[in-house]
Amino acid sequence: MIAAVTDQEEAASDLLFQDIDIPAGSTVTCSVVVYYENRGNEFVNGPDLSYMNAPNQQARIDIMDPDAPPFNIGPGVLLNLFQTNPGDPPSLGYTTLDFDLSAFKGTTVRFRAAGVVTLSVLNFAIDDLKCTEITAASIPTLSEWGLIAMAGILGFVEFMVMRRRKATA
Repeated sequence: MIAAVTDQEEAASDLLFQDIDIPAGSTVTCSVVVYYENRGNEFVNGPDLSYMNAPNQQARIDIMDPDAPPFNIGPGVLLNLFQTNPGDPPSLGYTTLDFDLSAFKGTTVRFRAAGVVTLSVLNFAIDDLKCTEITAASIPTLSEWGLIAMAGILGFVEFMVMRRRKATA
């Protein structure tokens, strides 16, 4: 993903999302880089993500139900990954957020980044969203462990025989 940055001078609601398929039987871990600069020096979490409900100055990242309305902040939010709150510092340098989506195996979820501005300029950025799928490796059975052990023993015996032949030659 290419970096996305909000840079508005007037009241606005900005939203970006991408659907992510989580395969059944997998572990999926993700990361995203987050940055913000709030020139208003104040965060206010309004009742929704609308700039029409001032004051509302916030940035957030959520894992969503893909069937939920894009601006939903209620039951459509499956997991909140990041949110600015009143009292947070006015800026956050580039920070990596790591998160695990394994709880959503076998489904599709929506990664959503949203920013609302009604007080002053809020630059909110995300970059380098990436997810990695780790499939479960099969654990050898007891009989497979026996074969592995026997192969090791036979390899050692062959090494000893070759060594002995070299010594007598």
